Amino acid sequence: MTAAEVARELEISERTARRDLDAPPAGQAPDREREHIATRIAQLIGLEAAAGPAEDAAWAFRRLLELLAERGPLVVALDDLHWAEPGLLDLVEHVADYGRGAPILLVAMARPEFLEQRPGWAGGKLNATTMLLEPLDEAAATRLLAALAGPVALPEAAARPITRAAEGNPLFLEELLAALVEEGRLRRQDGRWVAADQADLGIPPSIQAVLAARLDRLEDPERAVLERAAVAGQVFEQTAVVALSPPAERGTVPARLQALVRRELLRPSRSRLTGDQGFQFRHLLVRDAAYDAIPKQTRAELHELFAVWVERMAGPRLRELEEIVGYHLEQAWRYRAELGIVDERNRRLAAAAARRLGAAGRRALGRGDLPAASNLLERAVGLLPAGDPGGQELLVELADVLVATGEFPRAEEVLGQVAAAAADHGDERLAAHARVGRLRMQVGVASDLDAAALQTQTGQAIATFAEFEDQRGLAKAWGLLAAVGFLRCRIAEAEAAAGQAITHARLARDEPAESWARGVLAQGAFWGPVPAPEGIRRCQELLELAAGNRRSELTALQSLAGLQAMDAQPEAALATVEQTLALAGDMGENRVAALAREFAAGALALAGELAAAEEQLRQGIRVLERQGEAGMRSNLTVDLAHVLHRLGRPEEALRVALAGRAIAATDDLFTQVRWRGAAARSLVLRGRVAEAERLAAEAVRLAEPTDMLTMRGDALLDRAAVVAAAGRPDDAARAALAALALYRAKGNRPGAALAQAAAQPSVAPA
Repeated sequence: MTAAEVARELEISERTARRDLDAPPAGQAPDREREHIATRIAQLIGLEAAAGPAEDAAWAFRRLLELLAERGPLVVALDDLHWAEPGLLDLVEHVADYGRGAPILLVAMARPEFLEQRPGWAGGKLNATTMLLEPLDEAAATRLLAALAGPVALPEAAARPITRAAEGNPLFLEELLAALVEEGRLRRQDGRWVAADQADLGIPPSIQAVLAARLDRLEDPERAVLERAAVAGQVFEQTAVVALSPPAERGTVPARLQALVRRELLRPSRSRLTGDQGFQFRHLLVRDAAYDAIPKQTRAELHELFAVWVERMAGPRLRELEEIVGYHLEQAWRYRAELGIVDERNRRLAAAAARRLGAAGRRALGRGDLPAASNLLERAVGLLPAGDPGGQELLVELADVLVATGEFPRAEEVLGQVAAAAADHGDERLAAHARVGRLRMQVGVASDLDAAALQTQTGQAIATFAEFEDQRGLAKAWGLLAAVGFLRCRIAEAEAAAGQAITHARLARDEPAESWARGVLAQGAFWGPVPAPEGIRRCQELLELAAGNRRSELTALQSLAGLQAMDAQPEAALATVEQTLALAGDMGENRVAALAREFAAGALALAGELAAAEEQLRQGIRVLERQGEAGMRSNLTVDLAHVLHRLGRPEEALRVALAGRAIAATDDLFTQVRWRGAAARSLVLRGRVAEAERLAAEAVRLAEPTDMLTMRGDALLDRAAVVAAAGRPDDAARAALAALALYRAKGNRPGAALAQAAAQPSVAPA
């Protein structure tokens, strides 16, 4: 299924959704969710300019099918999936994995080689089965041939060689019969079928030969119309073929298309354009045969004409169709290049194709469709001469995609290429983009980060972007600075950087960057110095600002749950945890969902639900292990060690704490503080008092310069537990009292209760 065909099918579904979701029956999804679904589908297929979060695409597609299935069992048939883009396959897989509560049957049809792309589809999925479509046996082929022949049976001497040659291929059989009739070798006479020469029907050896022979028998005007239609695609509009035809022949196109329908080479189809007539090739092989017969020079001209037609008819929706326009311009350039044509026209074609494909690639990156973004951007770069400034800009975007997909060696290679080009041309702005890209990559993979150096280099990039008024670059650089702030556990700094990122993202109209920065503010409300009641208000405001952006909703909800638990609202916290996990589950098991599980575990632990907290952390760790991610996984791992201590399993807690240490970056202060505290609690119980006291003191010292008040309080409580076990109750009380002050400043009431208990009898309960 081509991208255009997917868009058409989803557009129909989106219109249906907008109509059907207006007044849901009692007990179905609320209006707000239905509007969110319709909005996400509209963004997914390009009906709305703003891009939605990547995680929402699968959720919206699945929920659309589930809501349609509420009216009755739903069958979704997807043909020719071997041609599908990875993004569509991911959507189908998500429905299969998570859509088990609705009566939906997915029928996915593809050639056997498709399983090389998705080997997991061959088996292993729940409620799924794979069937190989075997060739028709002789009896079935005979029945099909008899049905095609009509009420009058074919002579046995003609039927037998047709079924034998077809070898069980229904299309081959159908085309053979049609070809023999067109050639006059089989004809009706006096109410019966007559074979002109039953001894030699002249049957072609393959389906391709049959189709080529059928096309050869067309009159030149009909064949020309069919070839122009083949350039327009498997499904096309009449006006497109008219536009591709010479002016003198345009008036005859409608009649020619109807003649091709009568010959069963085409069939009528729903038009995407109001007042137009749609058609489609009866089979993709028919379209391929017609297209293959077109000389390359003619193909180039027709592709260019079709791109012009799409631009003209698209009007204000051109942005949505840039990938299609770019593809046809790319094909026009490619065929001319294959013919050895190197002229100014071809250079203009390449530049125009690169501009359209690059814009489509940025759009795909914005909506989170990383495979499509990578494909489009690489194609765009390949169209431009080496060192072209526009090509270097596209390489920067491509590096962003590669970092996001974890292809770090390739990203490093691309960024090195950009840096070299920037150095050759003295382009400081481009060099800053390459530098920020490399720094972002280091934050994701390096285990020996120098956070201070990162901050300094990012500041230099910000100065460069400001000089060139590069708002997109500024949004990226300030976002990186916010990430560095979190890495250093300096949340107020991270929040200030996120605010700057939001400002520049808005100026650049970069909605994904703005949404990400708002997520930093939500997380900062939980981790930073903002008192819990104020943090609750911030998260509620951010929840309203999310306005249906489900990833933004998730970041606000997950922090809200923890803050409610801090504020001693366990029932509200558990309800918000439930919302958080439901939303994360809808997005699939990915990095975003793993982070949600970390926050949910924190809220559950604060509410006293320790077993549930353990389960959420273990699920998140499993997801991150499968992805090969270490940074976030180290955080979840050391959190798990502390939960295990509270569950009374110190030996297991020690093993887990050391596992967190093994994968943590040197400058990841959160993990460095937390593993030491958990290990110290275990080691003192083993009698290794000196080592335990050293680690506990190191944790307090590392945490001291940060403004993560709860983390600092936790480190002090760990030290209190260690020195109490070492027989120094006064030192333990002093550490617990210091923790109590931090918990109270944060408004962390469960933490304050633990600190009071540890300080007894030195302080009376508040």
